[in-house]
Amino acid sequence: MKRRTTSIIFSNFHRRFHQFPHTTAANFSTTPRPFPDYSPRNPSVTDTDLIRHVTTTIKRRRLEPLRRVLKPYESRFKPSHLIWVLINIKNDYKLVLNFFNWAKSRSHEQQQQLHPTLESLCIVVHIAVASNDVETAKRLVFEFWAKPRLDVLKSFELFTEKLIYTYKDWGSHPLVFDVYFQVLVETGFVLEAEKLFHKLLGYGVVVSVDSCNLFLSKLSCNFEGIKVAVKVFEEFPEL
Repeated sequence: MKRRTTSIIFSNFHRRFHQFPHTTAANFSTTPRPFPDYSPRNPSVTDTDLIRHVTTTIKRRRLEPLRRVLKPYESRFKPSHLIWVLINIKNDYKLVLNFFNWAKSRSHEQQQQLHPTLESLCIVVHIAVASNDVETAKRLVFEFWAKPRLDVLKSFELFTEKLIYTYKDWGSHPLVFDVYFQVLVETGFVLEAEKLFHKLLGYGVVVSVDSCNLFLSKLSCNFEGIKVAVKVFEEFPEL
């Protein structure tokens, strides 16, 4: 009974938020905070030359295995190069995935630091959602949060920061935050999901009813969880 009542409250809140977005957002800030501009550092002349060669090569030889195609560039390739190449191929989703997967595979085999950065991971997640491939986006986020010996506090702060930082220029699809929210809940990081819920409201974004109900299903498993759910809604004024 409590679970049903709380679910109804969440559904009503979601509906009210979209009917009166400014009223709800005003509870947190006068105006929703704008998403930041994406501004990566400029590559050096040497970097620019390598990026151009890599971009041209993977576009022209897209039907060949990237492992073979990019072999001549591996020794010089750095994580920062990955982002610059992604900028050049962002509108070619299949190539983006293949290139990102190549970088991940090489990071496991090379002694050099080739592992994709958290920023590049968030970029690919945004591109996947914008390309209607929510399944891949969710898998990528899940792989990050399922890592053993994860520093949860630090990881939450960094992942959230990078996902927000890359949002404006790499997709601007709010569904990406639903994906992130759901992964946090499904992997057991309910407190982090609550923090994300509140943080997104500051940007004028609210997660979907399905995501909220998933959150509630976790909270309703014990009395402490139900108290958290009640606390969430006590912070919102009646409309």
